[in-house]
Amino acid sequence: MKTQKSAKRAQAAIDFLMSYGIALIAIAITLIVIYRIGTNPFNAPDMCTAAPGWACSYLSLSQDGVLNITVAQSSGAALSLTGISCSSQINATGNKPRSGNIYVTSLPMYYPAGAFTAPNVIYSGTEKTYNLYCYSGSSSIAKGNLGQPFTGYVWINYSTPYLANQRAIIITFNTKYS
Repeated sequence: MKTQKSAKRAQAAIDFLMSYGIALIAIAITLIVIYRIGTNPFNAPDMCTAAPGWACSYLSLSQDGVLNITVAQSSGAALSLTGISCSSQINATGNKPRSGNIYVTSLPMYYPAGAFTAPNVIYSGTEKTYNLYCYSGSSSIAKGNLGQPFTGYVWINYSTPYLANQRAIIITFNTKYS
């Protein structure tokens, strides 16, 4: 009698494990196929949000902390850019980067291989790509590992032909080191 009951329990346990095992294998195969065809559901897309009148259409952050960003403006006038800066944190007043190029200038030390010279004109309705170092909260260049997420801010100082005052715009972005 006992052997019949234990045989039934053993059979029930094997059936249970087989059904869940097959389900887990099917899920694993599905995830591998999705990953292989390039639509990895675990990768969040890059996100870039610009101030009104501005747009960012492309961005990438290299492992050595160089941000490559393409921006466009639609003010109706040619704008003269005097500096562009990237940081992972905003200063206490909320209007400048906390570290790195805090005055948003065109000093060569903030750009790889002299990638920015001022004045740098961007015309209304056009896009322009910039390369600059992105800084972390510790005042060092924000270096990271491949695939590591990064959230940052970009400031652009510019003036218009009819107003000499400089304005600063902020772009917020999320990306991964590539």
